[in-house]
Amino acid sequence: MKRPTKRTDTQIDLFVALPGTIPTYDQQDTMELPFFSLAKPTPTSRRSSIDYRATDGNTEIHINVTAPESIGVATIWDADILIWAASQLRAALDRGEPTSPTIRVSLYELLRGIGRPTGGDEYRRILKALERLNATFIRTNVRSGRRRDPKGFHWLESYSAPLDENGRSLGIEFTIADWLYKGIVTDRLVLSIDRSYFQLSGGIERWLYRLIRRYSTANTQGYVLPLRFLHETSGTTQRYADFAKELRRTIARQRLPGYWLDLRTQEGVGEVLYFVAREHLAPVLPAPEVEANGRKRRKAPAPAPETATDALMETTVEILQPPARSRRKAAASADHAANAAAGEGPKPRTRRKTTAAPADTPPAGAETPTDRPLTADLLDQAVQAAAKPARKPRSTGRKTAGAGATAPKKPAATRKPRATTTAKGAKPR
Repeated sequence: MKRPTKRTDTQIDLFVALPGTIPTYDQQDTMELPFFSLAKPTPTSRRSSIDYRATDGNTEIHINVTAPESIGVATIWDADILIWAASQLRAALDRGEPTSPTIRVSLYELLRGIGRPTGGDEYRRILKALERLNATFIRTNVRSGRRRDPKGFHWLESYSAPLDENGRSLGIEFTIADWLYKGIVTDRLVLSIDRSYFQLSGGIERWLYRLIRRYSTANTQGYVLPLRFLHETSGTTQRYADFAKELRRTIARQRLPGYWLDLRTQEGVGEVLYFVAREHLAPVLPAPEVEANGRKRRKAPAPAPETATDALMETTVEILQPPARSRRKAAASADHAANAAAGEGPKPRTRRKTTAAPADTPPAGAETPTDRPLTADLLDQAVQAAAKPARKPRSTGRKTAGAGATAPKKPAATRKPRATTTAKGAKPR
């Protein structure tokens, strides 16, 4: 039996950045675990350390992130430089070109690569980001393997960003940590991400997209994650109540590229975040059709995707079922209307499992992409429209004694019983 040859990657002293636009990739460990501050880089940015501990099977994972108080911990915006580096190294591997942890790039190409403006005060911001990445020190046992050998490193082992005599940038050169380089080049632990990620403006928004992208696979049914779990995994210093409030705003905005979010409540777990890839949502609702009598009707929409998650499979099914009997009746009426429209006769009643559409979408006025697919409120409206029977309009008034005029009806709660017609002199019943 022939032994498989060990893969070797050619390494050089200096890697010069590839020109042009290349696919964007992110390192998986940094997407899932709390390595960065979620606060924007300001003079009052986070100075405290990040200390995270969790259990993965029989292994305890720990992460400790520190930085000098005068500089601060590297932020999730600073991580854009590391994402750009991972994209460059992955593109070089795909082309069969040698790589190196030391990378040289012009300031213009770097700013374009991470979706930043190429003028103004961007050079100073990039310089501050390089400083924080170099000052932040990480201690972790992630990817230490069976040796149980904790690692300690800086995101950038070194960097330089010289200027010429006129104050123009002469390029940027930096060396990423060996732990990060091996995760990208040797272990190939990278995932493609949407380039519009760089346009997300919120720290929780950015962190949530990376986490969801890390957990999502080809599952068409979606996933759920408990909010308590999200709060612990984020590494934020916010109270749970403040974190949940910010997360609700993020869900209402629906700005995460490629994903639809919903907040639900699950018995025994509490609030959970449900997310599914937009491409797996129900198709767009067809335009209304006109029947021979002139009334409009809609075809019954396709059922919304069921949701499931490996960790919460049994309990998730319960929360995603329609909570009210009226919704099940409406769905049955919608099926009956669709059969009638297709010329089919009534079918015998059978018990069938119902699935729930994603819950209510954000309120009117919330920011949503223009290519947003069908969401639950449209599904509910269509089902209710199909289930609502047509009826004749009722009179809005009744005749009064002597005048013959009409008067508005009183509300049902205050209206008196209607008197019946009796013979002259007889008392009404």
